[in-house]
Amino acid sequence: MSKVVGKEKPVQSTLRRFSVSANTNSPGGNILRPDNLKGGLQADKTMASEMQEFMTEMKSLLKTNTDAVKQLSMEMKEMAKRQMNLEDYMKKSTEEMKDVKKRTENNEKDIGSLREEVERLSEQLALADYHRRSLNLRLRGLMDDVGVDLKQFVLDGLAKMLALNKKELEVQVEQIFWINSAFARANKLPRDCLIKFTNKEIRDLVLKTHFSTPFQVEGRNIILLKDIPPRILKKRKEYK
Repeated sequence: MSKVVGKEKPVQSTLRRFSVSANTNSPGGNILRPDNLKGGLQADKTMASEMQEFMTEMKSLLKTNTDAVKQLSMEMKEMAKRQMNLEDYMKKSTEEMKDVKKRTENNEKDIGSLREEVERLSEQLALADYHRRSLNLRLRGLMDDVGVDLKQFVLDGLAKMLALNKKELEVQVEQIFWINSAFARANKLPRDCLIKFTNKEIRDLVLKTHFSTPFQVEGRNIILLKDIPPRILKKRKEYK
């Protein structure tokens, strides 16, 4: 066969790819037959169609992937936005918690200061009450159904104990009356009787004399006590 000079034509290239072997019995070796040419052209068409279909599928797949990437990108942006919002919320919550903690600490300090002030005022009131009661004495154990004038009944007993004239003693006594007490209620005892003296000297004399000469009514010993505010009594118990 003679050589083709120059660039191969497209048909020649196609024929080269789809050429088949000639009859082996022919002395000329490989020869190009019409049926082989027709088959090669058909193969090119099939390949071109398959390539076109492949390219179409690739474009569709690329479009699908591109849409998926866009959707994923949008979702990632949304997640990033939510994360930023969450971080802002957490930061704000942390600041609010710090503010609440600080206000709580300040409130606790204020409450502590208020408690101290209340305690101080309570101590002052208890002390003032103690001084106000410094001229008082309590009689405990006296039956509250004596059936006579209470003041005269108590004055008779005090005058006898002090060995004083009743009239002289009466001018130094301001009031005598029944009072309730938590001790009497808790122990189901008669009410206490409160004596208000006009001066501390006579009150101290009654207490001093009571240590050696009991105050008696109908043969029964009556207890004489200082009139001390409950708050101070409680403090004394705590110190013991």
